[in-house]
Amino acid sequence: MWKVTLLVMLVLSGCTPIRDPKDLHGRYQLTSKTSRISLEIHPDHTYVEIVDYADGASERTSDRWDWSAGCLLFKGILLPELNGIKPNDVMRGGGSLERSDFRKTARGTDQLDWCFGGEKSFGKTKLIPYPDKDIEFQMITPY
Repeated sequence: MWKVTLLVMLVLSGCTPIRDPKDLHGRYQLTSKTSRISLEIHPDHTYVEIVDYADGASERTSDRWDWSAGCLLFKGILLPELNGIKPNDVMRGGGSLERSDFRKTARGTDQLDWCFGGEKSFGKTKLIPYPDKDIEFQMITPY
């Protein structure tokens, strides 16, 4: 019986999608081989993003975000290559992104409107820019 109780507790405390954008307000961080990204999601529907590259350079952007159907949509977010994955490598709607969907910064980083999924996993809030790619922003400070 204790095995069943333990299994139920693990399932109930596991991964659940975020349903309310208020649960996503906070400061996040993602670290890859080539960069560290800090992302602040504010309750007033603005965000600030700073990308610090391994070579010492950095880029900063800020704009607005919106919530739609469980998706946190960022306007003009920077998405550098993360563990070998670039936005154009990720299929959207069965095809690759059109060149008009995004622009490049002076450094060559993709800047585009992009939807992140949010989830709570074992008590930790995460943002998922690329489903099924094992790349996650971890919340470090809730607002």
